[in-house]
Amino acid sequence: MSTGNINYPPKNIYDPLSDQSPNYDHLILWMLYNNDSCTWADFDEEPMKIPGGTLSRHLKKLMALDYVDKISRGLYKITLEGKNKYHDLSSAKKKVRKLNYPPRVILRSGRNYDHWILWMVYNNQYCKRSDLIERPLSINQSSLSKSLKILIKRGFIIKQDAKYLITQSGKIEYSKMLENYDLDRQTILQEENKRIREMTDKTLAFFNKYHIKDKQVQIRFLKLLLEFSYDKVKPLLKSEENFHKVLLFFAMNYPSRYPDHISREEFSKLYKIKQTTLDYYLTEICEGKIYSTRFFKLSGPHDETFYYFKAGEKLEKMLRIITQDHIANFSYLNELHSEKVDHSIIHNLDNIIKAILDESCGTVFYEDFKEALKELLPTYLKYLTYKIERKKEIKDPYDKIEQIIWQNIAEILDQDA
Repeated sequence: MSTGNINYPPKNIYDPLSDQSPNYDHLILWMLYNNDSCTWADFDEEPMKIPGGTLSRHLKKLMALDYVDKISRGLYKITLEGKNKYHDLSSAKKKVRKLNYPPRVILRSGRNYDHWILWMVYNNQYCKRSDLIERPLSINQSSLSKSLKILIKRGFIIKQDAKYLITQSGKIEYSKMLENYDLDRQTILQEENKRIREMTDKTLAFFNKYHIKDKQVQIRFLKLLLEFSYDKVKPLLKSEENFHKVLLFFAMNYPSRYPDHISREEFSKLYKIKQTTLDYYLTEICEGKIYSTRFFKLSGPHDETFYYFKAGEKLEKMLRIITQDHIANFSYLNELHSEKVDHSIIHNLDNIIKAILDESCGTVFYEDFKEALKELLPTYLKYLTYKIERKKEIKDPYDKIEQIIWQNIAEILDQDA
């Protein structure tokens, strides 16, 4: 039973207006701070009525942290450390958070609640559920639950202690989301600069720790870090620093840095990462199994090292333009001489590859990569064929011609497989 003459906290502490649970640590410490001691029944009866399992769990935690003493069976008293903790919790309660809210152009564009939530968690340190159901957002409970569930499932936000926080993947998605709105150019640039600044602060610490001074490597590493989110591999690769080391390996073994390179064995010893871990993630990332972006691998001319470049970057775009140009040229010539069997494109595939190599090596790639690029090109042609065949829109006559050309290339590559 209750000891009778007990001081109880104001209702807003044990029965908050929002849909969130009370802060039971604060509630228990309030009771013990404002009374000489309390029995189990004082917490278990009206008006408090803390569920038995919850009460047991929180009392055990508070006793383990030396905030509460059990002076006899079912009787509890606050400690000096507990009083300090109570003051910390009480002062935190009194602080009024000033929240940033989305601009009108986002709020008035329809009920894109996932966009509203992303904006809120990006531009505030965190958001509670109550922040999103109150004005000016006023998202209804059902829609809010659905949007939060989707954002968490996609890895854009996480929930910690009833607070929603944005992830690195969420920050990338936020940048893409801004492009859907008629925001002024300066606003978009400011938001992107903010994201880059957060990354560079973390990156500088990494560079200083491992003495990375090569400017080319630094720039390439930062570009990779901005594109590839750690959140994607976090469930398996617990160390974010090891993730950074994998990206560093890519940055250090780039074709334009030839003949500079570092082997996997040397890298794993120098940067203290297991070679099995390095090899696994190099393979998974190269083959596009973790991220949608594909990497291409060139064998080193003089040893067993590899150099890497990724789809969509300057080097690959230049190779793509050269490749598509020669494919088109030989296809047109094939049509002009279609009656001559020995001039068919089947017999000209080797010539196409030779033409691509002649133009690429010495301009896009070092001459020493000629043999390695020759080995890569059939795989690269299959990649381009797949990309072009997946185009959904055929807008003009050239798109039709391009589809026909690459269908022919696909058939030839299948015959040679």
